Amino acid sequence: MSHLLKSGKDNFRHTTKYLDHDNVVFAKGVYPYFYMTDCSKFDETQLPPIDAFYDRLKDEPLAQTDYERARLTSYKFNMVNMHQYHD
Repeated sequence: MSHLLKSGKDNFRHTTKYLDHDNVVFAKGVYPYFYMTDCSKFDETQLPPIDAFYDRLKDEPLAQTDYERARLTSYKFNMVNMHQYHD
Protein backbone atom coordinates (compact mmCIF):
# COMPACT_ATOMS: atom_id res chain seq x y z
CA MET A 1 0.00 0.00 0.00
CA SER A 2 1.37 3.38 -0.98
CA HIS A 3 1.09 5.90 1.83
CA LEU A 4 0.73 9.61 1.25
CA LEU A 5 2.48 10.51 4.48
CA LYS A 6 6.11 10.04 5.39
CA SER A 7 6.53 11.95 8.61
CA GLY A 8 3.92 10.13 10.68
CA LYS A 9 0.23 10.39 11.40
CA ASP A 10 0.83 12.68 14.36
CA ASN A 11 1.67 15.50 11.96
CA PHE A 12 -1.85 15.28 10.52
CA ARG A 13 -3.73 16.29 13.64
CA HIS A 14 -6.80 17.65 11.82
CA THR A 15 -7.05 14.57 9.62
CA THR A 16 -6.79 12.20 12.54
CA LYS A 17 -9.19 14.32 14.61
CA TYR A 18 -11.96 14.11 12.02
CA LEU A 19 -11.16 10.97 10.02
CA ASP A 20 -9.38 8.59 12.41
CA HIS A 21 -5.88 7.10 12.50
CA ASP A 22 -6.84 4.21 10.23
CA ASN A 23 -4.38 3.40 7.44
CA VAL A 24 -7.17 3.59 4.86
CA VAL A 25 -7.37 7.33 5.52
CA PHE A 26 -3.72 7.80 4.60
CA ALA A 27 -3.45 5.36 1.72
CA LYS A 28 -3.43 6.53 -1.87
CA GLY A 29 -6.87 6.01 -3.32
CA VAL A 30 -7.76 4.01 -6.40
CA TYR A 31 -10.19 5.30 -9.01
CA PRO A 32 -11.83 3.77 -12.09
CA TYR A 33 -10.83 6.60 -14.44
CA PHE A 34 -11.69 4.84 -17.70
CA TYR A 35 -14.96 3.52 -16.30
CA MET A 36 -16.30 6.95 -15.36
CA THR A 37 -17.36 7.96 -18.86
CA ASP A 38 -20.36 10.17 -18.04
CA CYS A 39 -22.19 11.79 -15.13
CA SER A 40 -24.72 8.97 -14.84
CA LYS A 41 -21.98 6.78 -13.30
CA PHE A 42 -22.01 9.01 -10.22
CA ASP A 43 -25.51 7.74 -9.39
CA GLU A 44 -24.41 4.10 -9.20
CA THR A 45 -24.82 2.74 -5.70
CA GLN A 46 -22.07 0.12 -5.78
CA LEU A 47 -18.38 0.18 -6.44
CA PRO A 48 -17.85 -1.08 -9.99
CA PRO A 49 -16.21 -4.50 -10.46
CA ILE A 50 -12.45 -4.80 -10.27
CA ASP A 51 -12.23 -4.94 -14.08
CA ALA A 52 -13.52 -1.36 -14.22
CA PHE A 53 -10.32 -0.22 -12.50
CA TYR A 54 -8.10 -1.55 -15.29
CA ASP A 55 -5.32 0.96 -16.03
CA ARG A 56 -5.12 1.40 -19.81
CA LEU A 57 -2.14 3.74 -19.59
CA LYS A 58 -0.02 1.14 -17.82
CA ASP A 59 -1.90 -1.77 -19.40
CA GLU A 60 -2.38 -3.51 -16.08
CA PRO A 61 -5.23 -4.64 -13.86
CA LEU A 62 -5.83 -3.38 -10.37
CA ALA A 63 -4.39 -5.62 -7.67
CA GLN A 64 -6.99 -7.45 -5.61
CA THR A 65 -5.56 -5.92 -2.42
CA ASP A 66 -6.07 -2.42 -3.84
CA TYR A 67 -9.64 -3.27 -4.83
CA GLU A 68 -10.33 -4.54 -1.32
CA ARG A 69 -8.95 -1.27 0.04
CA ALA A 70 -11.34 0.65 -2.26
CA ARG A 71 -14.22 -1.45 -0.92
CA LEU A 72 -13.08 -0.86 2.66
CA THR A 73 -12.86 2.89 2.02
CA SER A 74 -16.36 2.94 0.60
CA TYR A 75 -17.69 0.97 3.56
CA LYS A 76 -15.76 2.87 6.24
CA PHE A 77 -17.09 6.23 5.10
CA ASN A 78 -20.63 4.98 4.39
CA MET A 79 -20.49 6.00 0.75
CA VAL A 80 -23.85 5.44 -0.91
CA ASN A 81 -22.91 6.19 -4.52
CA MET A 82 -19.99 6.80 -6.85
CA HIS A 83 -20.35 10.55 -6.46
CA GLN A 84 -19.38 10.22 -2.81
CA TYR A 85 -16.55 7.84 -3.69
CA HIS A 86 -15.31 10.37 -6.23
CA ASP A 87 -15.37 13.24 -3.75
